[in-house]
Amino acid sequence: LATGSEERGGDVGVKWILREHPELASRFWATLTEGGVLESRASDDLKYWGTEFAQRRQAVVKICSPRRERLEELRGGLFEHALETRPELGEQADAFLRAYAPSREARALRSLLSNPSALVRTPNALEELPLPLHGILSSRCYPQEPVASSGGGFEMTVQCLLLADRELAPILTELLPEWLIHGLWYTVREVSAQNAGSPLDHPLYRALQEELLRSFPDGDRGPWMQGSSSVTDARFFRPSGIPTYGFSPFPFLVTDTMRVGEVNEHVSVRAFVRGTELYRRLVARLAG
Repeated sequence: LATGSEERGGDVGVKWILREHPELASRFWATLTEGGVLESRASDDLKYWGTEFAQRRQAVVKICSPRRERLEELRGGLFEHALETRPELGEQADAFLRAYAPSREARALRSLLSNPSALVRTPNALEELPLPLHGILSSRCYPQEPVASSGGGFEMTVQCLLLADRELAPILTELLPEWLIHGLWYTVREVSAQNAGSPLDHPLYRALQEELLRSFPDGDRGPWMQGSSSVTDARFFRPSGIPTYGFSPFPFLVTDTMRVGEVNEHVSVRAFVRGTELYRRLVARLAG
């Protein structure tokens, strides 16, 4: 088992191991990292516990201009352009949505998600879905605020999250069309490799689901596909052929999640104890 972090330092460490020590990476049976989700009404009333098994590719683009106003104009244009995105259904999204649909309480949403192939053919389909699900069916750009460049002028970082099975060049052309970026200089700084989702019949995934059932017998559980603007270390492991799953064992309360990422973040003692016991049992089972 290996664990990772989506922080910049974690990225560097993961990429270094994969690049400099392939003899170690070749021994990785599977990896556990962050990325899983928990949806609940209360601490003991679960709706869906998702184990992340797929996410989009990442491309980081730097766009430069002598004028800050031009980049701010472009930023607004990219947000508007994203509204015109047509949904696409990949194999991983299909598997996730079919598992996720029964956990939805709204009948209309449950009906939409239960037939993903029909969903993507529905006019204005994305408008019918909660925002976190948009990224599962589409590639998106997330432009940051322009900042002053050390070399003069201004630059804007645009994180592009791409459907995993799409080629890079045509999809970037769709996300950053010439009529929007005309006259600006840009470069693609980082691109994660194409990758398929991790298998849902892997022994590690099956063990995760069984231990979740043991600890929390009520509520649905299954695969989760990363659809937000975040990415994890799984984008490095999966292209290397290493099955990778995003899993958090802690039954966080809403008040806990509001503090995640802040200084002195903390979770309830009850959630920590229950999660630690679940994780301990899982690791002991896999090592036994």
